[in-house]
Amino acid sequence: LYLDYLNINKTEAIDSVKIKKDGSFKFSFHSEYPGIYLLRNESGQIVNLLPHPDENLVISADYAKFSSSYSVSGSKESEYIRQLVEKLSDTRGKLSELNGAYESLTNLNDAQASEYIVRYKEIIKEQRDFSIHFIIEHLSSISSIYALYQEIADGQFVLGENFDIQYMKIVADSVSKYYPEVPFVKSFVKNARESEKQYYTLKGLGEKLKDAKTCFSSP
Repeated sequence: LYLDYLNINKTEAIDSVKIKKDGSFKFSFHSEYPGIYLLRNESGQIVNLLPHPDENLVISADYAKFSSSYSVSGSKESEYIRQLVEKLSDTRGKLSELNGAYESLTNLNDAQASEYIVRYKEIIKEQRDFSIHFIIEHLSSISSIYALYQEIADGQFVLGENFDIQYMKIVADSVSKYYPEVPFVKSFVKNARESEKQYYTLKGLGEKLKDAKTCFSSP
């Protein structure tokens, strides 16, 4: 097993251990601050953890289903991460099942296509609602940062709409108050402020272009 530290833009190797014959393993390391760590096996499956200093985590997992079948105790925030991962895995499974059902149809008619779109949007909305509710309920938790960066697929963020920048701002304001010195939080807050600034710059540019289009439109 391998243990890595996750920063906003990179990962750092911490340590590696061999699993004992009885299936047990142990990592021990010093950290002044809470942070997100990745526990991964040789096949690349990952368990995301969010330990705080002086916590003793106990993790139980099926090696073959490492990232999808595990439990964690001794760390409240690591359990929050597990809940987020479990929900997203469930959403991906529903989307995969939906896609499989409709890909098997050789001649997709308009009614079936509409039905697919409706169901797809329902699944996505359910995931978005869950994530938003989680963030609002856990504003003082670093796990809310993790929720902001979850992806349904590569490049498809759960909270990927332009107006979702509001949640990034809310979380940045909250966690910076509770964890002002935590490196992971500092990196996130910097990223959030830059994203917010870029959003409002583009929004302002869009409004100016809209006004210009109105002014120069033909009668």
